[in-house]
Amino acid sequence: MATVIISSVITALIGLLPSYDSIGFFSPLLLTILRILQTMSISAEPTNSGSLLIESAPENRKGLVTSFVMVGIFVGFVLGIYSFYLLSSWLTAEQMSK
Repeated sequence: MATVIISSVITALIGLLPSYDSIGFFSPLLLTILRILQTMSISAEPTNSGSLLIESAPENRKGLVTSFVMVGIFVGFVLGIYSFYLLSSWLTAEQMSK
């Protein structure tokens, strides 16, 4: 629960950051710091998920159930890459930069 709350608060702060035009160099600096904190807040999530699944899975299915964590991460990466591929093939460079 703490991971979700911390990540949500940091994401909201990223959305509320002032632009470069208003605070200059501090805008990208604050964005970088917030992104690092956001990554740190969720970095242990796959490990914790795997531990939870191992503890709650049936004795004869522990390996199968726990593998869903890594499979889910891999599928997420593949879907992200495929989404970018589709967008970059359908849109022009000018449309992508907007």
